[in-house]
Amino acid sequence: MESSPPLSSPPLCVHKIEAAIKISWSDANPATRYYGCSLGPDGRCAFFQWIDARPTILQRNYIAKLKRERDEAREQLRIQTCLARQAKEEEEEAWGKAGDMTVLNHELEEELAALKSRRWWLEKMVTLAMLLLILLIVIVG
Repeated sequence: MESSPPLSSPPLCVHKIEAAIKISWSDANPATRYYGCSLGPDGRCAFFQWIDARPTILQRNYIAKLKRERDEAREQLRIQTCLARQAKEEEEEAWGKAGDMTVLNHELEEELAALKSRRWWLEKMVTLAMLLLILLIVIVG
């Protein structure tokens, strides 16, 4: 693409405002510099002047290819970001469940210890009851 240097000072639009250097990314004129009023079309100023020559078809095709590759890379990044966010949420959920399981495991261990203690006392009571029964049989019998 043939490039001409910008003018020594930017041209003025009809409002006497210095035009800004802008870059076109249209399919017809990709990566082509031009002067445009700082107010822009919405500010009711349509001043426009090309700085660079129009790109060749080869240049336009190459830039279009680069734009497609950029868009594909952005989409891949978006997908990877979503997958990473989802993986992080799943990991946090798993850690939360692991914490819940740790608490539950501790509670079950305490309950098991209490049951073992009750069993020990019940065994002692049964043994004592059997001894009393034997003693009663010996005394009565």
